[in-house]
Amino acid sequence: IKVTPLTKDPIGNLNLQIEKDLQVVSNAVMNSVASVLKEKEEIFRAVVDNLPLKIMMKDENNVVLLLNAPAAVALGGSVSDFEGKNVYNIFPYKAKIYHEHDLKVLDTNKPLEIEEEFIPLSAETKQKVNVKRVPIFNKVNKKIVLAIF
Repeated sequence: IKVTPLTKDPIGNLNLQIEKDLQVVSNAVMNSVASVLKEKEEIFRAVVDNLPLKIMMKDENNVVLLLNAPAAVALGGSVSDFEGKNVYNIFPYKAKIYHEHDLKVLDTNKPLEIEEEFIPLSAETKQKVNVKRVPIFNKVNKKIVLAIF
């Protein structure tokens, strides 16, 4: 917002006051929206973390968008060890096959259920897990894979 200095012009002063008032209202609305979004995100996170399922969402580039707490524990780390990171950096020995399965789901637009091996970050022994992958397309047509195990 462009603010002009006070002048003896009453119209100019009125415009300045209107601009200031609009800025106050704009700031209040933005703070309110941010507060509502934060509350909704916290509720969503609480629901996801308390589901009796292990959930991971990845984009088509194999980047982890979301991982719930039970999945993080099963994979041997914390949520922050995974979210925002590429699976090729987390599980380099298996990332290619995981990514191929994800891409198959996205290409066919059909769920895929398969048994996979993985080694948790905090262990050295292989574990087998049944993984169900489901394709998700959001409003901007971003391709996402929901993996439930």
